[in-house]
Order: sequence, then C-alpha cells, then structure tokens
Amino acid sequence: MINIKDKLKTTIRCLSVLFLYFSLSYILSYMFYEAFASTNNVIRTISLILSNLFILLIITLFFLPKLVNDANKLSKDNLKIAYKNWLLGIIIMYLSNFIILLINKDLAANEATNRAILQQAPIYAIIVMVIIAPITEELIFRLSLRNIFNNRTLYCLFSGLIFGILHLTSIKEILFLIPYGSLGFFFAKTLYDTDNIYAPMITHITHNAIIIFMLILGSIVGI
Repeated sequence: MINIKDKLKTTIRCLSVLFLYFSLSYILSYMFYEAFASTNNVIRTISLILSNLFILLIITLFFLPKLVNDANKLSKDNLKIAYKNWLLGIIIMYLSNFIILLINKDLAANEATNRAILQQAPIYAIIVMVIIAPITEELIFRLSLRNIFNNRTLYCLFSGLIFGILHLTSIKEILFLIPYGSLGFFFAKTLYDTDNIYAPMITHITHNAIIIFMLILGSIVGI
C-alpha cells in the first residue's frame, strides 16, 4: 500500500525543484540584466553560461545520491533502450513537424529563437543548449516527476506534456505540443524503463548536439 505521507513528501519535493528552477531563472535574469543584455559578446556569453551552470549545480544537489548511484549502474543495455526510445521520439517528432508545417508555414518560436541565439552567441548556444540545458531539463522534467507516478503511461504523458508546454511561447503554437511533447514522452519512457537518469540525459544531449550541428552546417552551406 502506498504511503500517503511519502507520496506527499515526494510531490512537495518535485514542486520545490520546479519552483526553485523558475525562481532562480527569474532572480538571476533580474540581478544580471545588464550583463545579459551587454553589447560585449564576451561579457554576455560568460554571464549567461555561468547563470545556467549555477542553476544546474543547485538543482543537482537535490538529486546527488541518485546521480552518484546511477553513474555506477549505467550499462550498455541502458543506452540501447535509450537510443531505441529516442529514435521513436524522433520519428514522431519529425512526422508531426512535417504535417504541422504543411498547415502552418512558420517555425516554432522556440526553434526560431534557438537559431537566432546560435548566430548571435554560438559559444553560449553550444555549451548551454548541448550540455547544460539537457542535463537540467532531465533532472527537472524527468527525475523530479518520476516518483510521483506509479503508472508508466501516466508518468510519460505528464512529463511529455509539461516538457512540451514549456517549449511553447503562446497558445497559437499548440500544435507544436505534439513534436515537443512526443520527444519528452520518450525521454521519460527511457528513465522509467532503465531507472537510470543518465540514459535520457545522454540521448537528450545527443539530440541537441545533432540539432546544433545541423544548424551550423546549414548556415555554412547557406541552407
């Protein structure tokens, strides 16, 4: 029988992590607004990277025992499951993106923003988008939610839904919830299937690295 008190503690812990993440993001953006908006690329890049790294380090403290334990247990089988799930997520993501773009010719605002950031601050984009952001997002949207749900499907759907929603900028982009949410769903499924947070982290990093590489290559060849 599920211990209600333990379930409540787990839920409060999850909400605390979410609150801390958004609070720190807001506080740091307010405190270092001038640095973030600086016309000096070096100052802006360093301040943005350090702020994201600081948030990651704080969030990591919540999950340190799990991170240490999972590091020792990561296996090839975990990675096989991870990349299989990621491939399924990619297929659904790109198929749904293709259909959406037939209806709506505009890119998702999140993708357009990422392209602009890559052009304006490539070092920041590579370090944060490829490494820091995937690790942070897996801790927040996968690991923090994991123990709240006993049902795999419910957990994966909720994790994917939250992940997808937070990648949208307005209700007008609701269709893009499908591609973003599907990727989040399969990252969550990876954690549930392997019980190792590094499995979805690695595939998430791989995914973002490929996206960034394709955008850089596209800019070089003029696509």
